[in-house]
Amino acid sequence: MSKDFNPIHLHPALAKQFGLKRALIHGMFNLHFSLKHILKSRTEKVSSIKVQFNRPCFLPNQIFLKNYTDTNEYGLFGKDQTERFLKIEIEDLVTQQTESK
Repeated sequence: MSKDFNPIHLHPALAKQFGLKRALIHGMFNLHFSLKHILKSRTEKVSSIKVQFNRPCFLPNQIFLKNYTDTNEYGLFGKDQTERFLKIEIEDLVTQQTESK
């Protein structure tokens, strides 16, 4: 998919050789997964997307996407909600045009 063959993404034993506890899900995969779910329900045109990669997401893992109430900000969390892997902020084209007037 990404053609990133970094051993930390391929196998737990290889990841351990680099000091990690398990193999990692690729951060760009997490971002793609999140944006796919965020953007499919939006009707507004997007002017910008800001992303913060917060912490590694180890395999296996169950993740969920959370929309922060009344904002265009989202977090990708593990199932226990204690670890945030990504923070995404979406800016709509309409919002940006209104703010610049």
